[in-house]
Amino acid sequence: MKSHRKGFFGTNAGILFDSGPSSSPALFITFIRKKEDGSWEKPSKKEGRAIKFSLVDIAFILQVLRGDKNAWNTVHSFEQRRISISIERDSDNRESLKVKAGDYLIVLNYGEAEVFKALLEHAFQEKVIGSTEVKKREDFSELKKERSQETTRESLEEKKENVLRESTVLTGACTGETEKALLIDFEGNNKEIWIPKSTIRSSFDSNITDSQTFEIDTWILKKNNLL
Repeated sequence: MKSHRKGFFGTNAGILFDSGPSSSPALFITFIRKKEDGSWEKPSKKEGRAIKFSLVDIAFILQVLRGDKNAWNTVHSFEQRRISISIERDSDNRESLKVKAGDYLIVLNYGEAEVFKALLEHAFQEKVIGSTEVKKREDFSELKKERSQETTRESLEEKKENVLRESTVLTGACTGETEKALLIDFEGNNKEIWIPKSTIRSSFDSNITDSQTFEIDTWILKKNNLL
């Protein structure tokens, strides 16, 4: 049931990568952007756009990331809505990658594109194995009982994953650091809070004293009364 999460942020747009459990044959990429007031869209408030990508979709995307193709385009339909999706190399800068869903667009630089590729390749391999594994049992009644128990566990795990999947983007300044946590002075809250590094999904520079953007698991922010 391993899963992987990572945020990639540009100046005005970002994507949140969520592999989900390895037993699932799909993953989610959520597109968000900065609003006029300077805050970021919050998936926990049903803002942004979450796209579900199948194993076949991932295989096509990896063709572009590996340089076998220049671009991949498709159209996803969900609840009677159609959205155009494209992944392509920037024609002006081949080391950059354009990721677009509808009117959401983010350009990943070389380093970000390489991390994105590594995550997709790893998740793809895990899911090919985890989502297709079959167990054989001679006793059918025992197998039926096991599947019923697995369905219940998966339902509970899915609910847990949905809670852990939620994240929120806030702005603040790093004022302290330990091996496992950052002390962040969040804008608009007038208080410093220790945040575990394991709950921070976006990249950060603890040496920067000015404000920077942090994508943090929503549950830890709620626990500290920041939401």
